[in-house]
Amino acid sequence: MITLKNEKYVKVKEISPNTLLFIDRHTQEDVKTLALQRKKYPDVDFDFALQQIDGKRKAKDKFPFLVDYSGFWYPKMLSVEQASSELTAKYKAELLSGEKVADITGGMGIDDFFISQMADSVSYVEQNHDLAELTEHNRQVLQRTNMKVFCDDGIRFLENQNTTFDYIYLDPARRNHQQKVFFLQDCEPNILEHLDFLFSKTSKILLKASPMLDISKAVLDLKIVKEVHVVGVKNECKELLFCLSKENSGKELFFKCVNLFPDKRPEVFSFMPSEETTAQVSFSDCVKKYVYEPNVCLLKAGAFKILAQRFSLQKFSVSSHFYTSDELIADFPGRIFQVQAEFSLNKESVKTFFPEKRANIIVRNFPMTANEVAKKFALESHEKIYLLLGSLQNGKKVALKVERLQ
Repeated sequence: MITLKNEKYVKVKEISPNTLLFIDRHTQEDVKTLALQRKKYPDVDFDFALQQIDGKRKAKDKFPFLVDYSGFWYPKMLSVEQASSELTAKYKAELLSGEKVADITGGMGIDDFFISQMADSVSYVEQNHDLAELTEHNRQVLQRTNMKVFCDDGIRFLENQNTTFDYIYLDPARRNHQQKVFFLQDCEPNILEHLDFLFSKTSKILLKASPMLDISKAVLDLKIVKEVHVVGVKNECKELLFCLSKENSGKELFFKCVNLFPDKRPEVFSFMPSEETTAQVSFSDCVKKYVYEPNVCLLKAGAFKILAQRFSLQKFSVSSHFYTSDELIADFPGRIFQVQAEFSLNKESVKTFFPEKRANIIVRNFPMTANEVAKKFALESHEKIYLLLGSLQNGKKVALKVERLQ
């Protein structure tokens, strides 16, 4: 059952046996093709069935743990796409372990399914009735007995609570998804408007935001940020996590960059802004045997000089975030390349060093974009061989044939 705004209860809607049978029989089929057969199955809730088939397809990569739960119901694809992945949800659950948690922007509930495995109790709050109804069903399927589902506006839910929470978690929705850079006041709920009230209900807040958010501006606006976690999956930046605490006034901010993988240990790099400011970095006047490219989480967090100092690397230039060394630094948090050749970028050289006309192109601080280079030299992608283009601090433009190391 779901607790509603008016404190009454509703049962999760029942799905007909014919609809469930249709889903089971057509799980592997193309949704667009199935949609044309709607009239053949008048006794099937077709919209719901297609929604489930589409969700199961998406879950294989994003939520692999759900493959074992045939009774799990998926919401509309927009909610599936906006939900945390299994990897990022597990990471957040570790931050909230052992706590009494309220998630006031519940969505699909993936975060809460994992948080409930670590926390003492979880209150899931979602104002969309359809999403709340599906989540209540899924809570039962996953047997999350310490998780309660509420259908309400998150702020109103907290206003009606006589208790406090160890942690409040929220993932505000952007009002305008077309903006590449946006601010917290562009989101709903606007945490800046409700921050004092939220802290009357908790001493700690975990705020999830899109990687498009301006970190520096958000930290200034929020004032009492304890930690910023920049979280990626397979070198794609997925989310920013801001840990807010009443007790953090006057203490220095802590950054943690985490690049997650489904089949190997994560790349983790932590630092404080003061370390980046005071770090000493040297610039190379030539390219050495190995070249390093930081993962996207480090680039988003602005860990540039501290990275060079921490791993004893030389940087290409202030604006070229490539690093180089003669000795291999195998635990560098990013991609590592071994230099095979350095040359002048012209058609003859490209023909000589890339006779198959295949190379992945990486560009940093160079007069041409990767697309322009690919078009000019008719290059297609390659699994391991790269054309790397950058600039050294002395102004020299470099073109390198490099091979990525595992």
